[in-house]
Amino acid sequence: MENYRKLGKGICMVFRFIMAMLLFVMVALATVQVITRYFIAVTIIWVEELSIYLMSWMCAVGVAWIWMENNSHIKMDILDNILPPRVIGIMDVGIDAVTAAASIAVIRIGLKTWSVNHGMVMSVINLDEGNRYLPVIVGGILLLFATLYMAVEHVYRLMNQRGGTKK
Repeated sequence: MENYRKLGKGICMVFRFIMAMLLFVMVALATVQVITRYFIAVTIIWVEELSIYLMSWMCAVGVAWIWMENNSHIKMDILDNILPPRVIGIMDVGIDAVTAAASIAVIRIGLKTWSVNHGMVMSVINLDEGNRYLPVIVGGILLLFATLYMAVEHVYRLMNQRGGTKK
């Protein structure tokens, strides 16, 4: 299990690096946009649209990163103080199952939306409109991966609990 956790930390490092690079590019683009607008009186029309694309990709990667980085899912932890650890463990596995199902739904909806919009070019930067929905598909796949990864961790923890205490 130690190697499994090291793999998870490595994946989180990759997610963190991708997020940092996307944020750096967004800040650089915004800085260039401000400088050109106020000092040269030129507006670069594609910066805003590219920033929206980058933000969409940040959301796609960020959801899976947060899920794996915290070694848990986003939840209210008030029940952690009330319910026994075994019940919390069972709830974690259940939440993983529901999230996996939701991830599959997001992937299916993203694929359908991509196929409907694929082939149309309406953007300023002449990208296929279907590509606007690729972060939805990739985000769903990454969330499904992160959910399954964490489900293994939660089941392992649940199977190794003894006498109501966490190991």
